[in-house]
Amino acid sequence: EMLIIRAPNQPSRKLCGYTAPESIRIKGGNVTLTYSWKFWARNRFLLKYEREPKTQPVVSCNRTLDDFYGVIYSPAFSSDSQLGPAHCQWVLDAHDSRPLVLRFTVLNLDIGDSIQVYDGVPGTPLRPHLLRNLDYTSNNKIVLVDSPSSRAWVVYQAVPGTEGRGFNATYHVEGFCVPWNFPCGGDSSEGAMCYSTAERCDGNWDCANGADEDGCRGC
Repeated sequence: EMLIIRAPNQPSRKLCGYTAPESIRIKGGNVTLTYSWKFWARNRFLLKYEREPKTQPVVSCNRTLDDFYGVIYSPAFSSDSQLGPAHCQWVLDAHDSRPLVLRFTVLNLDIGDSIQVYDGVPGTPLRPHLLRNLDYTSNNKIVLVDSPSSRAWVVYQAVPGTEGRGFNATYHVEGFCVPWNFPCGGDSSEGAMCYSTAERCDGNWDCANGADEDGCRGC
């Protein structure tokens, strides 16, 4: 009895006898097996094969942003080619006396992926103040995180094999809206915040005072 294994651009391998060979690694996706025997074959063979998982490099995306507003997003949010494991950290410092507001507009996390938002900057103090921890249970929600200071940092981790695209978020100092959003108006006691074009006349009071639904049909 003989088993011949053939693969493109690689030498053929012949297996025979009664001893199980060591595992064989073959590059490429096309493999041809030829089994031959003389007279009556008593033992035949049992073959097990599997495809090794494709290893993906861990994407690093550490950035420091020092504007009073901006946008942060995970690598896979803008490109499918970046889908995979990642460890990213964004340090936000608005250089302002007002608190910082983070708004996660899109969340698409897989099981095992996570986002942590901390107050201050990395390294001080030794035990950072965790403001919010997000995982796949937060998907398809808009999440607001308020930092008591004008500094915060965001840590995003995606596990190998993840199918989640991550997140998209904006940040700004309290009392200011990013240029593409609109202010709700009113003072902080009324829950002053901002709303987007998509939230205008969507039937939900995103502003505490209902400014995003003011003048809309049905209101």
